[in-house]
Amino acid sequence: MSYLVRVTIHDESFPQPTGPRHGGFCEAGAASLEWGGQTGWKVRPKGVAARFVVRLVACAMQANEEEMLSPRRGTAEAARARQVVMYLLHTSLSISYADIADMFERDRTTVSHACRTIEDLRDDPMHDDQIASLEEMVDLARSMSAAELGRDTRRAHGTLAGS
Repeated sequence: MSYLVRVTIHDESFPQPTGPRHGGFCEAGAASLEWGGQTGWKVRPKGVAARFVVRLVACAMQANEEEMLSPRRGTAEAARARQVVMYLLHTSLSISYADIADMFERDRTTVSHACRTIEDLRDDPMHDDQIASLEEMVDLARSMSAAELGRDTRRAHGTLAGS
């Protein structure tokens, strides 16, 4: 499966993705990847970087964001996309299992299971390529945000859950 996602840095709230059904183009924007930023977007997870990852994965995997963020398991597609988000938040943004669990209103062991599941899926080259592409996009957006802000976005994320 191939897909194209455009990463855009915006000063306002996230745009709606157009998705692959609209010319194969998705947009995943962020006010910044600075921890605790405010965009007025009212759904969990609350950190701007976390919301960016949710939007990016929903776009790339054609998953419904509302279903991904629901306290219910949802469809298999939404559950898998949620696991990918949890994995990326932990591996690419160094957010702890406990903080990710709080964002998704789940148990820390659920996040641990999600990360192990995605790590196991990476043994398949197709899945590994997809996850690697998503990791690259998160890293690119993070470095663009750091350069734009003139700050180091790797600092502690103490305000993540409180934004």
